[in-house]
Amino acid sequence: IRSMAPFIENTSNLSSLTMTKNNLNAEGIEVLMSAFDRGPIADLYLWYCNIEDISILENCTFPRIQNLWLSNNNIGTHGCVTIANLLQKDESCLRSLQLSSCDICDEGAEILSNSLKRNNTLTSLYLTRNEITEKGSIAFLKLLNDISSVENTYNSNHTLTNLRFGYKSHID
Repeated sequence: IRSMAPFIENTSNLSSLTMTKNNLNAEGIEVLMSAFDRGPIADLYLWYCNIEDISILENCTFPRIQNLWLSNNNIGTHGCVTIANLLQKDESCLRSLQLSSCDICDEGAEILSNSLKRNNTLTSLYLTRNEITEKGSIAFLKLLNDISSVENTYNSNHTLTNLRFGYKSHID
């Protein structure tokens, strides 16, 4: 990653990067994110990268990132807090977020759901193969269609149109 960083920092045409099945870990993601910050990247796919700490993402701006796929990394609830902070930034243009098999439980689902109340860019969220039960599912139901009052129904999130999640024991 360190040897790639100068290339990533100086390229103006790189719009997509896929890295899978490597040992990127926290140090590697920090080097990578520093190189991408304020850059042209629109699609970032980091599958099976042994990532457990994504807190570095809170310091990045990613002015163009639209698709972020972090599947099969153990980001857990702490990672959901980081993602929630990204989704609440005014400059966020994130449209698709893939967090399948990321060790996310009901608490993480509620954190993500709450962050989407005022987000008007994310259209697709994938949370399959996590530890989300009925409690986490209800948080998203209230996000998408809060029927507690007419005003809450009106103010529900109407941007998120593709939501996939399921219990870890189920097959997608």
